[in-house]
Amino acid sequence: EQVRGDSFLSQALAAGQQVMDNMESGHQQEIVPFVLVSFSMPNSQIKSLIEEAHGIGASVVIRGLVENDFPATVAAMQKLAEEGKGGGMAIDPTLFARFGIDAVPAFVLPLEPLEPCDNLGCPQAEAVVAKGSATLRYFLELAERTGSTDEVKSLASSWLAKYQE
Repeated sequence: EQVRGDSFLSQALAAGQQVMDNMESGHQQEIVPFVLVSFSMPNSQIKSLIEEAHGIGASVVIRGLVENDFPATVAAMQKLAEEGKGGGMAIDPTLFARFGIDAVPAFVLPLEPLEPCDNLGCPQAEAVVAKGSATLRYFLELAERTGSTDEVKSLASSWLAKYQE
């Protein structure tokens, strides 16, 4: 940020670094919800999801590049950041593949830490997944109410508590 004077780029890099740190740290990782989005969605919806996720420490992820062009992708991300109230996005197509995401927005609450991908692919992780136009809060409330195990309900509840902080 100091070198570029560009807070957006710093936020975007921090969002991507948070995803990588969560997967690569050698100690017990915090399990972080993901909101998977696409630039095919309305900008207002993406912006709202970024702000909400940023507020509780969740990650927003896009699959790939706009028109296969990194500068165009950065420009699109920067436009959203300038219009928004904070937060960034990461680019990670592996998350879409790991959780079988073929429609956005999608919400993922991993139930175990994610392992990094290697030459053989990306290890699967157990997770609660939902697709459709909703908020992250609604997804977490739904997981808390209808989760299949006490672990799911407890994890969702702990993330919902971050809305109060």
